[in-house]
Amino acid sequence: MIFGGSFVIFGVGSEVPGGIADVLGRSPGGDGIPSVSDAREEVEERPNDPEALRKLSTALQAEGETEEAIQTLERLRTIAPKDETGLRELATLYVTQAATLRQRAQREQARMQQLAPEEPFLPAETTDIGRALGERPISDAITSDANEAFTATLTKLQENYTKAKEIYLAVAELEPEDPTLQLQLADAAVNSGDTAAAIAAYKKFLELAPDDPSAQLVRDEIKRLEESTADASG
Repeated sequence: MIFGGSFVIFGVGSEVPGGIADVLGRSPGGDGIPSVSDAREEVEERPNDPEALRKLSTALQAEGETEEAIQTLERLRTIAPKDETGLRELATLYVTQAATLRQRAQREQARMQQLAPEEPFLPAETTDIGRALGERPISDAITSDANEAFTATLTKLQENYTKAKEIYLAVAELEPEDPTLQLQLADAAVNSGDTAAAIAAYKKFLELAPDDPSAQLVRDEIKRLEESTADASG
């Protein structure tokens, strides 16, 4: 698996706060947020009502049920594919979930380094001593399990960024003049491994907001991405 651009486990990455419940700072059943049970009843009564689905998603987020909130907004996306509010919220949830997975990946990576701290320093397995020292069946089995867990987390992490990228692309079609959206799209694209989409979004941002204070940073990032792409293909 290849992760593109600035996708780094121990490094700076996208960290987005939780869903709408965190933004509002409210708890379910109070201050305007319905309880999950009440919201479910509304959806049962009006299964194709976008507003009822949005309420259910909000209630689920307030309860920390991010997976089901995503499923609810995906259902809304099917019913109302041009519901910009629902799409933006769905993309935010995917990025939020990716941030959680990034933290898990960091822990798993640290665990692998603890399980096999000698790994980078062992002699080559082509030598007699390297073969002897490399035969650690129990340690190898544990390390293999940890590596599989780490790889599975990275895969899911990238899948979440890919989903976010796809949704931001859909929102960009509805709001083509929104420069901030282009930055969100670019970040999701970089972390999903789609360098071409990231570069295109960054260039669109510069077209929409050439005098923005972050314009030079965006130009630098475009240059970095283009150079990394050239190195990879060369």
